[in-house]
Amino acid sequence: MQLTLNKFLLNEIQQLYRSTKCQYKLGSRFGKWLNQHYGDLLTVKNHQQSICMDISQKRRLYDELCQDFDVALLNCEIEQLDRLQMSAIHFDEKLSVINPNDNYVLVKWLTSDRNAVTKNEGSKITFQKDLAVDFSRRQSLRVPIDELDLNSLTQVLVVENQAVFDNIHLALLPAEIKNCLCIYRGNDQLSTGCYRLLKILSKHTQVIGFCDYDPAGIEILLTLPNISHGVFPIKDEQLFQKNNQQDFLRQSNILAFLDNNNNPALYPHIENIKANKLSLKQEHMLALATTLELVVL
Repeated sequence: MQLTLNKFLLNEIQQLYRSTKCQYKLGSRFGKWLNQHYGDLLTVKNHQQSICMDISQKRRLYDELCQDFDVALLNCEIEQLDRLQMSAIHFDEKLSVINPNDNYVLVKWLTSDRNAVTKNEGSKITFQKDLAVDFSRRQSLRVPIDELDLNSLTQVLVVENQAVFDNIHLALLPAEIKNCLCIYRGNDQLSTGCYRLLKILSKHTQVIGFCDYDPAGIEILLTLPNISHGVFPIKDEQLFQKNNQQDFLRQSNILAFLDNNNNPALYPHIENIKANKLSLKQEHMLALATTLELVVL
């Protein structure tokens, strides 16, 4: 039967030959794999529950690995390969560490006078080399991070939920947010590009988070790289009637994380959420035309 590699095994094999490590626990995932397929080349110490190898055994193991797998795959810089580059050396392109969305963000532009923008009028996003793209306020653009003109950005608004991102022009955002790049945070793999962009922004760029008003939303806000401001709803009885207390209870495991927060600007919001068991969603803030405020963190 032909052996196959996954990301974990390939990474472990590469780490084995990039370090001086020569002993693995027999019960570990990689140790079990080594023992099952190459145990005859190694020294198995059952009393220590370990697999050991000296320099010569390491070399013999490498020779065997080269017979079973592509040499180019074993020697590649896996951390630097995207799926197209991985396809050039191996049949399983998904072994690449870089996923398709890792270096991209979904963006739109908020003008200083959002009320003056009709659905057919638009705004511009400036790229490197002075390239500007026009598009309407309902359109968004999937952009390579390295093509954005980061020096031109004074504000970046990160939006948690895609339905709100798509309709951000309907939000009653604070007047201080103007001429701002708006990006969708995404979830799972989609969020990687967002976090990558935030990490390389200038220290002079304001990073503003707009999330659900609940424990999970505050957690997201606190973990955004270089976060400087948050957008929160001003107390609104209509909005509070939409409170999803069951969702708050499902997020109770996050409360311990919030209790360790020492940001004085967030303290009253965290206490308000806890005391009233609040889970207020961004979608309701837009649907009810809730007034939003900007808080410096």
